[in-house]
Amino acid sequence: MSDTPNCIQSLMIRYVDCETEVEACSKCSACLKPENFPMLKLYPVMWILLPRLQFMDDPAKGCLLCIAKLLCGRECKLVEGNKLHHYKEVGIFAFYSIQDVLYNLCVHIASGLLVVKNMMISTENRTEDATNSKEAADEAPTSKPVDPNSKRNILREKFSRTGKET
Repeated sequence: MSDTPNCIQSLMIRYVDCETEVEACSKCSACLKPENFPMLKLYPVMWILLPRLQFMDDPAKGCLLCIAKLLCGRECKLVEGNKLHHYKEVGIFAFYSIQDVLYNLCVHIASGLLVVKNMMISTENRTEDATNSKEAADEAPTSKPVDPNSKRNILREKFSRTGKET
């Protein structure tokens, strides 16, 4: 991995041959052997190493389902072979297949939008109740109250009515 950018090396990414057998993760009971994911034959298999996260069986490899839970903060399960189904409607990212997980993981790491700290926070803040999750989606990302009399909000309201800025 000497030619791998430092930002990716710092997240400890490694590539695993798609023929390599990977044991099931005990937390999600997913059998991650390649023969269960025929589409993976077309893509490089990417595993993320997060040894500081205790729920992974082996610090030398990470379960894709656990990665998906980390990224989108939702409960996931395997459905119809290689598709991921989400119980919650709230999350940071939405992945619907293993390929999407791999592709988006690469994209977000490369663009610097995904860091270990944010992934850990998204896991810790995951809500188990669907109602609470829906309410969380409607809330603003910041906890500061919105002041309707502030200059910024007055201008924003004015521009939204006129449709243009002066």
